[in-house]
Amino acid sequence: MAVVAFDTLNFAKKLEKNSFSAEQAAVLVELQRESMAEVMDSQLATKADISLLDKELAIVKWVSFATFAIIAAPYVHTFFVA
Repeated sequence: MAVVAFDTLNFAKKLEKNSFSAEQAAVLVELQRESMAEVMDSQLATKADISLLDKELAIVKWVSFATFAIIAAPYVHTFFVA
């Protein structure tokens, strides 16, 4: 899980300064913390995710090159063989 600094106390104080009760502020702080944690867990790529994609991309590049070589070989052959 990725970690993001979230100053819950400062957030709650700002809510209370803007007419929220302490109870309302506490609920909003908890909801905000939970939603941030959920986004961090489900939406951000980790180093492992990126490494896996990098490996998959290398395979796709190799297969693409091999396919191109197989398709192009007969045409290249006609240009170099008299």
